[in-house]
Amino acid sequence: MNDAIIAGAKKLSELINGTVEAYVDEDGSYYLIGITDMDCRTNARIITQVLDEIYKHTDSINVTILLMEKNAYKSYMEKNKSALKRVL
Repeated sequence: MNDAIIAGAKKLSELINGTVEAYVDEDGSYYLIGITDMDCRTNARIITQVLDEIYKHTDSINVTILLMEKNAYKSYMEKNKSALKRVL
């Protein structure tokens, strides 16, 4: 797994009160998912901080950061589980 994703996941886990998971799809795109309850204003700051941490470790990476509640996460994974492989 990419060191940048590990660093991003660690930073995300420091910033949220919840669970962090990482996935990769068949094209090599990464998905960092934070399962937590937060408001939109806080989410934007968290995403910025996680991206800042990721880009300390790489110049280029295809990553999507998602912050969602547990029910939304379950629904998302039901729709996408065949396309994603858990890496963290």
